[in-house]
Amino acid sequence: MVSRTWKTEGRWLSEPDLSTWTAHSRLNLLRALPDHAAEPSVQAAVKRYVTHVATAIERLGQMDRSNHQATDVMGEEKPKDPAGSPYIYSEAGSSR
Repeated sequence: MVSRTWKTEGRWLSEPDLSTWTAHSRLNLLRALPDHAAEPSVQAAVKRYVTHVATAIERLGQMDRSNHQATDVMGEEKPKDPAGSPYIYSEAGSSR
């Protein structure tokens, strides 16, 4: 879920109108960060984020790759959607 969110955000940020909206939205968790940057708790949180974000991104990539190599309970690789979707489809064609 986080991987999908980051990918979506990346696409949004490449669109000027969406980027502007996101920057000013209440839903933007970092919008108020500059207003509180001097607070010790905020500095500690930013330091934790910066320290661990690269590892988190690497692990998300590993999890994403393992999703594409999912196996069923018998150890056999599950069929993939021929259109390249990461969703795995049953033989009946319905998504799980």
